[in-house]
Amino acid sequence: MKPNMISVRQTILDSIKNKFETMAADQPVSDPYGITWSTVALGPLAGFDQRKRYSLGLVPGPEKESFSMPYVMCFLTLNVEFRITRNQDDVSPGHLAEQALCVIKRALTEDRTWGQRAIDTKIAGSEVDLVTYADRSVEGVCMATIQYRYNYEDPRNPTPDLG
Repeated sequence: MKPNMISVRQTILDSIKNKFETMAADQPVSDPYGITWSTVALGPLAGFDQRKRYSLGLVPGPEKESFSMPYVMCFLTLNVEFRITRNQDDVSPGHLAEQALCVIKRALTEDRTWGQRAIDTKIAGSEVDLVTYADRSVEGVCMATIQYRYNYEDPRNPTPDLG
């Protein structure tokens, strides 16, 4: 990808994607996550993700912008979809869903600014899709709102032109 095509929004989404891609079940040693994601993608989960143990899709949703010179203030809805293929010796599907939501919420709020790229990240809600306690697949979504801003004249520039 050409560097002149990367917006502030994309740098934030790339940071979030990297956070989940580098997550390891046994890290950090002092307080392990318990999950290593098999698939992490910018976009919705696909049918083949059903065969993976832990899958995660980052799906940008609606975004609201307000103009306040010299910035454009943005509120991006991010849907973090997850799918877990349940093994025979796993805890119940409901418990797996709750554990995944805990890990996702933890990751989304550990650095709410994504390396000073965003202003704040807030959890907006979550949903779990289960039919019975015997479900083989666990699915759900955690919704977050990411507040960030960019220069009024350039969506790639996070700072105002003080010129």
